Amino acid sequence: VKSQKCLGIEIDDKLNWGNHIDKFCKKAGPGIGAIRRLKPFVTRESLETMYKAMVQPYFDYCSPLWDTCGKTLKDKMQRFQNHEARVITGSKYEVRSTEIIEKLNWPSLETRCRRAK
Repeated sequence: VKSQKCLGIEIDDKLNWGNHIDKFCKKAGPGIGAIRRLKPFVTRESLETMYKAMVQPYFDYCSPLWDTCGKTLKDKMQRFQNHEARVITGSKYEVRSTEIIEKLNWPSLETRCRRAK
């Protein structure tokens, strides 16, 4: 068996989280698209609420388990969160991602995983 999915977590035969992270990005992607399309019509607070309802649960589900993945995969997920923060705030790429995350008062992905443990 190359990989196995159990309770929404996909693990391969080498205990690599790459497939799980890739599927996470595919599942959470439509939530980002919906937020982007609704942005002109709703307030930033509403966009944040939508993010917390449609995207954030994918970050939180079993995060203590996949927190053991390598730095490359963690960085991929952090970039995903940073992108969503840019969409919500409308910030340009000249603004640092850490500033945007702080402005939204969101903890970093690493902090969220530590709290979940």
